[in-house]
Amino acid sequence: MGLSINMNRKMQELADMQFEQTWDIPNAKLIKKLYSLDGEDYYCLKKGFCFQNSKDIRSRSTELSVYEWEGNEIFISYPDMSYVVTKSMMTIKQLVNQMLNQFSGISFDIFISFDYEDVELPPSSTIRFHKIREAYHIITLDQLEEYDQPVGLCQVNI
Repeated sequence: MGLSINMNRKMQELADMQFEQTWDIPNAKLIKKLYSLDGEDYYCLKKGFCFQNSKDIRSRSTELSVYEWEGNEIFISYPDMSYVVTKSMMTIKQLVNQMLNQFSGISFDIFISFDYEDVELPPSSTIRFHKIREAYHIITLDQLEEYDQPVGLCQVNI
């Protein structure tokens, strides 16, 4: 059990900028554990979960993974790409720390993508995560190179 980090080539170039500089950060608790009406555990952002009625969920198995994926979205945007990369890596580190320390024994995927090619919009990143249920991964390792933008997949407690 531990952490596996995989990236496409574009993400590797971007991550080389500052990836190692951001790992010594405070251990924030960003995730809360809840239970569906069916009694299954699921994991939501404490602040910013995209669905309002997160306590009235009637879902099971991989449906909960999809629910987490759709609701657990962290969007970071700023005119300076270096700031977006640093803030994104810090956020991932906070998620990983909590997953390893508070939810050990539970496997998660954390997916990150960067968008900086539209000159009309500031650079941004989107981070999503979900619990692995029944070996179901929304994004698989072999799909990473299919993306045009920089993307990465952290697998926690695998």
